[in-house]
Amino acid sequence: MKIYFDTSAIIKLYYPEKESERLSKWNIENQIVIPVSLFHSLEIYNAFALKVFRGEITVEQYDRLAECFTADIISGVIKELYPDWNQVFQKAAEIARIYTPDLGNRSLDIIHIALAMETGYKKIITFDKRQSDLAATNGLEVIHLAG
Repeated sequence: MKIYFDTSAIIKLYYPEKESERLSKWNIENQIVIPVSLFHSLEIYNAFALKVFRGEITVEQYDRLAECFTADIISGVIKELYPDWNQVFQKAAEIARIYTPDLGNRSLDIIHIALAMETGYKKIITFDKRQSDLAATNGLEVIHLAG
């Protein structure tokens, strides 16, 4: 099964948040190889670093999280995506022009939807309501795991 993971979902697999346990169990049962682009990596490392800034984790915990994520890329648990970024951003601009006036999406969420579409994904896991609505509006099947 080929499913695109939004960064919000990937973070839950590394750091305990609401829905982390449910997502981990689901991912193990379905044996999904998680797709990650350089865009995901930026967001993931930055999300971990923001947890340090906010006092949620220590620098040592940040280092461990970053090492685990990097190790998963190297080992193939995570599949690296190499999209045509010009195509992704053209698609994102098109999506923004058409849907943001009604749905109020943020640019980063739009980029994820465009990235999923431009790399051939038909399904997405996200825990963001607006992104979920945008995905569905653009023909992606949203996997709902929120409780």
